[in-house]
Amino acid sequence: MDLPSTPCLICYGEDATNAKAFKLYIDGTAAIEIIRNISDGFALMFASYYCFNIYNPKSASTTLEFVQRYLLGINPNRGSKKNPGLKKQEILNSKILNLVNKISEHELIDH
Repeated sequence: MDLPSTPCLICYGEDATNAKAFKLYIDGTAAIEIIRNISDGFALMFASYYCFNIYNPKSASTTLEFVQRYLLGINPNRGSKKNPGLKKQEILNSKILNLVNKISEHELIDH
């Protein structure tokens, strides 16, 4: 199995809702092998970026920042898990702001 070096949650089963098991892999190695459900798995995966000081991968950076800021309510005054080698850090990613505004128009979240 070809896995990324960044944290990833692997579902063993037909789909995430009927999975027999979840495992958290970091740097291609099983870091946590017994995870009971997808919620716990996602929380462990998300926390591992911070616990092990791993930058968000470019391909998932916007998604992870949206989860951090709007689903988990973690809004630091400064700093980011975005790779510092990428273009200059915006105060708030414009794609995320646009999505939140559209969601707010439909009253799906209250921000």
